Amino acid sequence: MPAPYSVDIRKKVLNAIEIDKQSKPDIAKRFAVSYSFVYTLWQHYQETGMIAAKKVGGHVAPKVDEAGALEIKEWLIKKPDLTLNDLCDRYAEHFGISMGKSSMDRALKRMNIRYKKKSVRSS
Repeated sequence: MPAPYSVDIRKKVLNAIEIDKQSKPDIAKRFAVSYSFVYTLWQHYQETGMIAAKKVGGHVAPKVDEAGALEIKEWLIKKPDLTLNDLCDRYAEHFGISMGKSSMDRALKRMNIRYKKKSVRSS
C-alpha cells in the first residue's frame, strides 16, 4: 500500500484551493495528484480542520482468547495429530466461533506451539 501524501503537499493543495481559488481539476494537474485526492482532502479539511492523513486500518482482536487457547492446548495434548482444519472445526463447535486455517495458525504461533506435521515416508 502506498504511503499517504506528505503534510507539505497537502498544505500546498489546500492553499491553492483557498488562496489561489483554482479549480480542483486544475490543482490535481498542477501537483500531479488525483482529483479524488484533492476532493477528499478538501472535504476532510472542511469537516475536521485537519490536514494530516487519516489513520489507516485498525486492530482486529484475535478470535482465540485465553479460554480458547487452553482448550486448544488440551486438544493437542490428547491428540497431537489434529490438523488446522480439525482444530478450526472443534473450535467452532465448542465456542461457536468459526475461523480459517490462517487464523488458527496465528493463534498457535501466539501460544508458542510449533505446528509442523511430519511427513510419512514409506521405505
